[in-house]
Amino acid sequence: AGLVDIYPSDLDDLMRVSPQSRAILFLTVIELQTYREAAEIVGCSEQAARQMASRALRALRADLGAELRPGEAS
Repeated sequence: AGLVDIYPSDLDDLMRVSPQSRAILFLTVIELQTYREAAEIVGCSEQAARQMASRALRALRADLGAELRPGEAS
């Protein structure tokens, strides 16, 4: 197996969050849209977009942090 086959992708990590949260993260982090602009695109309020992004980032940090601590009991 080549390195590509065994090395996980950041995209795989993003698949852990909902499609709408993924869209908000993509629009705000990658495309540098404001939360207001991202909310308009996905059809929610600015506050909802901020909350989705916050929850998605928190979940990703927790999941990825757990994976980076080998040897810890599951």
